[in-house]
Amino acid sequence: MKFRRPHTAAVLLSSIYTWWVVCLLGAAVYAWIDRHAMNPDGLNYVDMALESLKSGPANLVNGLWSPLYPALISAALSIVHPAPANVFPVVHVVNFLIFCLALLCFTFFARSWSAVQQNESTSEQKGTPYLIPFCFGVFFWFTMEFTHPSNERPDLCVTAIVFLVAALCCRLSLGSQWKYFPALGFALGLGYYAKSAMFPLALILLAVLFMLPPPGKGARLKVASAALVFLIVAAPLVVLVSKRVGHLSIGEAGAINYAMNVNGLPGPSSWTGGVNGTPEHLPRSILSKPIIMEFGSPLKGTNPLGYDPSYWFAGARPHFDLRQQWRAFKFNLHSYLGFLLEMVPLVAGALMLYVLSPRGSLRRRPGNPFWWFILWSAAACGMYALVHVEARYVTGFLMLLSLTLYIFLWQKVDPVARTAVLGTVLFALLIPTVKDVAKAIGERTTGKPEYIRVGDALRAAGIGPGDSLAVAGGWTWESGGRVYRMTSAFSAFYAQYVGARVIAAIVDPDDGKDMPQRHAPEFWHVDTEGMARVKDALAGIGVKAIVALERPADSTHDDWRQVSGTPYSILLLRAPSSSAPGKRMAGKAPAE
Repeated sequence: MKFRRPHTAAVLLSSIYTWWVVCLLGAAVYAWIDRHAMNPDGLNYVDMALESLKSGPANLVNGLWSPLYPALISAALSIVHPAPANVFPVVHVVNFLIFCLALLCFTFFARSWSAVQQNESTSEQKGTPYLIPFCFGVFFWFTMEFTHPSNERPDLCVTAIVFLVAALCCRLSLGSQWKYFPALGFALGLGYYAKSAMFPLALILLAVLFMLPPPGKGARLKVASAALVFLIVAAPLVVLVSKRVGHLSIGEAGAINYAMNVNGLPGPSSWTGGVNGTPEHLPRSILSKPIIMEFGSPLKGTNPLGYDPSYWFAGARPHFDLRQQWRAFKFNLHSYLGFLLEMVPLVAGALMLYVLSPRGSLRRRPGNPFWWFILWSAAACGMYALVHVEARYVTGFLMLLSLTLYIFLWQKVDPVARTAVLGTVLFALLIPTVKDVAKAIGERTTGKPEYIRVGDALRAAGIGPGDSLAVAGGWTWESGGRVYRMTSAFSAFYAQYVGARVIAAIVDPDDGKDMPQRHAPEFWHVDTEGMARVKDALAGIGVKAIVALERPADSTHDDWRQVSGTPYSILLLRAPSSSAPGKRMAGKAPAE
């Protein structure tokens, strides 16, 4: 009998190494294009990494931000010792390496599930030939579109751990070997170090595995051993976080996000007490008209307001209110609808496979891995739906959910029809994504980054390491259906570049409140006498300059210096006059 040799294109598409090249090229493009990009969360992770190098690893423990991502940044910075202009690019090298790790974990998952399929399928119905190209194509699309490989947050770490855990669960279903159970517990514990939300999700997965145990003798006892390893790995961080925040806690991210996104808790500049609790550590007010907040101590970081928000939100009391909960749930369902609209090719392909499946073929009882992954992913999506969801939070879970459904649906479909459906879905997903990558290359900026322009202007004015800055102006931020105006202290990347700290902010009474419509902040139009009071008050606490974002053209005339090519202006301050109201007006700073 004469056999036809496989087509070269088919061989390439079925090769893991081909997809490694595709995925790594996409991640490398974004790492290079976005090498100077940063976001407010990322700035805090960078500060934690730098503080850990300066003062020890205890600085990786934080009430809100988890330690794994800044620990990786710290390791990279300790090896490279970059110049200030290259700190952010080093962070993006770390992001690329995390992407490589996520790709390895996903490969382990794809091979493990392939082994499960080989074990469960008969010779007439093997799903393995379709597993590699489809799974890796879906991985590429989700990571490029939902997580974005250059995002300066730990979400890609979570995605990597989700697939490491899923791969280990696949191995459990092949025979319940003892070695995979402690490995599973360790991986779940590592997930908690990446993001505190992984702690309850780890418990949920362990409960699912206990109710639907893997095959083999003593499987539930082995699941209990995985739970014990998880608790042993997680315990040190629970103890350290609890000590930092002053009560038993796995992390304050859940409580703070619930209070803000569900209960509508305003930011520190507006929260003064009420149904949401009483603040224990308010930023100090050094002037009332316009309002100037001072927050230079006791926290560290470029922007102490963001370095550990659990300190400023101490005293917040999240509470259940049915109306507020329903509003948050509806808003998050709307977000999930948006995700589904982006996933239209995947949804349409799944429906087509269902239609093409022979009648009755899907009535068979799915294997345990199907239920483990469906239930775990659904629990993760449901947990975020109650508080606040963004695509990057649930990328790994949506990917796992999609792949699980597809692998289940395509088992009984005719191979020719199956190939047509999967090929069409991949084409519909990947062509727009490849175009986005090409567009990003074409639109890359070659000029000096904005934060370096502002930082160079500050250096030219004599501002350097250890100096203090104040900020004015801000930006609008939407979360949970609410619109807030936030101080530009959270985006003071230029301060990190020059080694300065933002210790004060000129704010508006409405900042931090849900107010879609508002007047321009009063600071821009204070009279000359009021401006003198502002400058004397800030100079009195050691501020060397005010950095303003989006200063309007009709603002109070003074010696503002516009930084060319940016929306920032700088106002240098002199020593305060003898009559300056520079002393703090709200008492001494709280002890750490």
